[in-house]
Amino acid sequence: PTSTLKKFSYTGLANTTHTVAITTTVAGQQHFVVGVDVHSGDGLSVSNLGVAGSNVSQWAAGTYYLLAEPIRKLAPALTFIQCQVNDATSGYTAAQWTTWMDAIIDTAKASGECVLIVDPTPNPVAVSPYPAISNATWTSYRQAALDLADAKGCMVLDMSQIYGPYSTTSGWMFDSVHPTVVGAEVIARAAADLIL
Repeated sequence: PTSTLKKFSYTGLANTTHTVAITTTVAGQQHFVVGVDVHSGDGLSVSNLGVAGSNVSQWAAGTYYLLAEPIRKLAPALTFIQCQVNDATSGYTAAQWTTWMDAIIDTAKASGECVLIVDPTPNPVAVSPYPAISNATWTSYRQAALDLADAKGCMVLDMSQIYGPYSTTSGWMFDSVHPTVVGAEVIARAAADLIL
């Protein structure tokens, strides 16, 4: 959180494989790679910010790094935000989640539009290492997301409606919270349909 995010751009590289080496000259210094953007010419640029197991309170407070900094550097025209399951399994209420998410949405909307993705309905049964999320808890999170998106003028991609009830037999989820490759494709197609 006390460090600075830097964006490096290289042009004129040959259309082949390249290796990027990140080194430090200060013992104990940590580096986080926020994303690698590779493209040819003008077109769509996609960056992915995430830390496994993190929750909205950590992103809003800058536990890893302040979310505002990469958004200012990258200046996205559209930001997709998908954060719910880790908060629900951490014992945070939907009201707490809403407070933190409100700040994150404000940051994202400073540079462009925002789409709030409602996570697929998680497994109501614990699947190690993920605890169960009750239907009541999940319903409160889903409603909080819909209300917040409405209040903030965000588009909504409600994956709980697209995926339907949790089911490992659908081939879309390989555990209680993570989509399979097929499940990720379903999310990507739904997102494209929403914005195009």
